Amino acid sequence: MSLLKHLSRLPDHFFGTGYDGSFSERMGRLLGIHAPPVANPEDFSRFMLEQATFTVQKFAYGYCRTRVGKSQIKLMLEEEFQTLMNVCRWDGMASIMGDQMVLCWNRLTHHIDPAQRPALADALCLVYDQTLDAQPPQPHRALTGWADMQTRFHHRMKSVLAMPEDDFIGIIHPSWDLVYDLLPLHKEIRDWDRDKIYNAYRLWMIRNVEEIDKRLVPDRLAPALLALAQGEGRR
Repeated sequence: MSLLKHLSRLPDHFFGTGYDGSFSERMGRLLGIHAPPVANPEDFSRFMLEQATFTVQKFAYGYCRTRVGKSQIKLMLEEEFQTLMNVCRWDGMASIMGDQMVLCWNRLTHHIDPAQRPALADALCLVYDQTLDAQPPQPHRALTGWADMQTRFHHRMKSVLAMPEDDFIGIIHPSWDLVYDLLPLHKEIRDWDRDKIYNAYRLWMIRNVEEIDKRLVPDRLAPALLALAQGEGRR
């Protein structure tokens, strides 16, 4: 059985959320076959979630599959591997989504007045929080939820306001560290492959930048996000 066919038979929750529709529709949207523009907060939330989920899964599964070769299906069905991969997938998704929002921030700020930047940062934090809060509860986060990831992103946006992040490698490095540590293979194996793993991760994030530039409509999205932040501020 091919890996694609195997994945198509896994339950929906194994993919994470943000993948509405049939399996073929999900894959088509992620591969750019059905890729609508992103011009409002709702589509932005879905886009960020889809891209982060897709990236961490393709990257993490891709590395593990390459490392174990023909034993890949057996490995994927092991309970311990699934538990560890679940942590990698969900926490990696949350971290990568933050990186993606910083990348989007750099594109959105060109379409607003400089005085509106704090409000835009608040809007991104709001979308980030709401997107994570909408996800199904995960066993390893039963006590804390997403509070630590949300606090981490809020602090990061405060830092971005004070000192803009415009270096691609610097932007993606926080998530690289986290996902690398969470990959469900022994640390000695990961350390041996560290450079290869990093290069693969960097290429997946370059793909994310290409998707952002292709689908984001910053001149429409930026005002919509500001309106969202203003609406929340009136409550």
